[in-house]
Amino acid sequence: MLYTDKQFYIDEKLREKLDLMVDRVVKHHFDNLMIIDGKEGYGKSNIASAISYYMAWKSEREFSIKNVFFLIDDMINFAIKTEKQVIWWDEAALGGLALESYNKIQIKLLKLLYVARKKQHFYIFVIPKYFKLREAIIDRAICLVHTYSRDEITRGRFTYYKTASLERMYDLWKRKRDKGYKKYYNLRGTFSETLPLIINEREYDKLKDKAILSIGGDSETSKETQRLRNKLDYLKKIYATLPNQTLKDLSKHSGINVKSISNWKNIEIIKENGF
Repeated sequence: MLYTDKQFYIDEKLREKLDLMVDRVVKHHFDNLMIIDGKEGYGKSNIASAISYYMAWKSEREFSIKNVFFLIDDMINFAIKTEKQVIWWDEAALGGLALESYNKIQIKLLKLLYVARKKQHFYIFVIPKYFKLREAIIDRAICLVHTYSRDEITRGRFTYYKTASLERMYDLWKRKRDKGYKKYYNLRGTFSETLPLIINEREYDKLKDKAILSIGGDSETSKETQRLRNKLDYLKKIYATLPNQTLKDLSKHSGINVKSISNWKNIEIIKENGF
């Protein structure tokens, strides 16, 4: 069914769970932590945008690109200085961090969850793998939403795990290194492409790129990272403008949605040596 003023699809069973979370925060003054995980490109950002906006709409709160964070310190400062917010933290910028640095970030997350627990925030943490998180963070989560693909191409499917199921999965991972996704889910469903309806994708990508560059280390490393990103943008534009190919054909061959490929056509190319 279609929900909110933006009229986007939310799976009915998932919506019922979200309504319970809203009641928990609004009526009983808890905070709420949801974890969303899944492989890169399987739609984590789309379902995160739908959930974030729905929770904001249902609880009569504001939600915009200002509520989306890639850098942990920015997110913590916002959470400490505000109350009753929907806060989406995306771990996408942290993929290259060393284990020691990542552990420090998780300690910051734990401190935030304890210090700001009376702020009545909705937290949505978007990460590649739930089992990378510390057990203390798992214990604070109300649920896990896992995005997946049946054929490694088609997006738009999720499984949902309530608190007890998530705890059993985490225990299974510690004992047997078994992720447990297929064993413990409580419901499953589908989701649609929602991100473009909620926030400006170009602004979202700029925030992500800025975060990645800020974590890149020294200036030479950052320059190299930017050079590679410029080259990737160049390749995206070339692909999106291939002659005698429709956007639908390109989408079918690549598994990438038509909207994204259409956006690639408008990428402003920065000319430099190397391509």
